[in-house]
Amino acid sequence: MTWPHALLVFFAALLGVAAWCDVFMRRIPNRITVAVAAAGLLSSFLTGGARAVALGLLAGLGTGLLFAPLWARRAMGGGDLKLAAACAVWVGLSRAPSYLFASCLAGGALALVCYAFSSAAGRGSIRANLHRFRAPAWPEAAASPGRPVLVPYGAAFAAGALWAVLGR
Repeated sequence: MTWPHALLVFFAALLGVAAWCDVFMRRIPNRITVAVAAAGLLSSFLTGGARAVALGLLAGLGTGLLFAPLWARRAMGGGDLKLAAACAVWVGLSRAPSYLFASCLAGGALALVCYAFSSAAGRGSIRANLHRFRAPAWPEAAASPGRPVLVPYGAAFAAGALWAVLGR
């Protein structure tokens, strides 16, 4: 097994752990996101040199900036944001659109599953999160009581990253 293939297996294992942690613990440990980003940088360097590393870092920064407003509005968790950026480092700039598209599809499916299996209060909270995402000043978003129910979107980012990397 070559180094890039071994790193790909490591990447898939890290994403599996991240998704499991997000779904069952509602938390993604920082050491997992750091390991994803570091392994992605190493893989980029081994396969494309310094230019690939720079493009991976640019993809991670762009992804972080794209999702930072959602985190600021509390429509996305910090672990989800960090995992999205770390996965983008691995995926790189050329496959970032595929990664983001696949992550959105997986996230939408995951949101529907969470909605279907939530209590009435949980479904109301998920609807309030959608309003918060679309227009934070809407009264439904401001009136949502208690802590919002967040969809474990880290699992969607993990699925999107695997799809983008394996679907070359």
